[in-house]
Amino acid sequence: MKNLLKVITVLILLTIISCESDENIENGIITNPKSVFDCDLNTNPISSGICLDGATSVLPNEIITYASKSTSDYSEILWTIESGNIEIMKIENTIVDGFNKSIATIKFNSDFSGGSLKVKANLKNNLGSAGISDFKIELGN
Repeated sequence: MKNLLKVITVLILLTIISCESDENIENGIITNPKSVFDCDLNTNPISSGICLDGATSVLPNEIITYASKSTSDYSEILWTIESGNIEIMKIENTIVDGFNKSIATIKFNSDFSGGSLKVKANLKNNLGSAGISDFKIELGN
């Protein structure tokens, strides 16, 4: 009876621990809690038609996802590292509810001390573009 009670206790603890970590799982992959998967097009008064969101304070060796979105009159979103020891590991582009959505998985290398990202999308008629440059990311504590 004591062994059965121990087994039940362990199973309950595993269930609780498992449920607590579910908030950091996106598409079956454990994610950094700083990761974002969407942005609001209305938050940047300087740039219309595109947005960018993500952590602005990171640690070396962290892997974090950043999100960008543009309206349907723009083409695919292009990501650029403007400065810093940063790697773009993966970019996933999709169309969701008529918006171009782009999720970039970014690695901040061991000697990261600060940097910036840029996103850009061209109008489909090639008569202009929208972009956000100098999205600053600083070294956190």
